[in-house]
Amino acid sequence: MADWQMRTKRPLREPVREEAGPTLKNYITPAGLQRLKDEHRFLLSRERPAVVLGAALGQAICVLMHRVDMYAHLCIY
Repeated sequence: MADWQMRTKRPLREPVREEAGPTLKNYITPAGLQRLKDEHRFLLSRERPAVVLGAALGQAICVLMHRVDMYAHLCIY
């Protein structure tokens, strides 16, 4: 019997099922959860846009400086 025939005739094994572990404990208080939600909302609404704006301004300044360097040799004083 060929190798490929033996592989097709083998029965499939059932997956090994693990027993349920201990129940998970909730280590965060409702007040702590609310603080996390508030911080998340602050970071998304105020902090992140400020960081993105700063990065965009830095990129714009870099592009302008590159253009100044590129065209500086054309200026005759």
